[in-house]
Amino acid sequence: MKMKNYVFVYKTSIDTRLTFQEIKRRPNRKFTAILNITIDLEDEDAVLRVESSEQNEEHIRALLYTYGYEISLLGVFGD
Repeated sequence: MKMKNYVFVYKTSIDTRLTFQEIKRRPNRKFTAILNITIDLEDEDAVLRVESSEQNEEHIRALLYTYGYEISLLGVFGD
């Protein structure tokens, strides 16, 4: 039986690659269900894409709020 994976897409206020790298390191220690995190800093919405084996959108939101960044969910996709 295949495990279900989720992709969460967020609009964020992350503005630098360095900030993204710091944020990217944090969830991997705390949220082992996160498989991959990417960001498009060239997009005006700084779109953050999180692949996870669990529905953990609130954890991601809380993490970015901790760093002082805005975040809003654009969509959730499951396979």
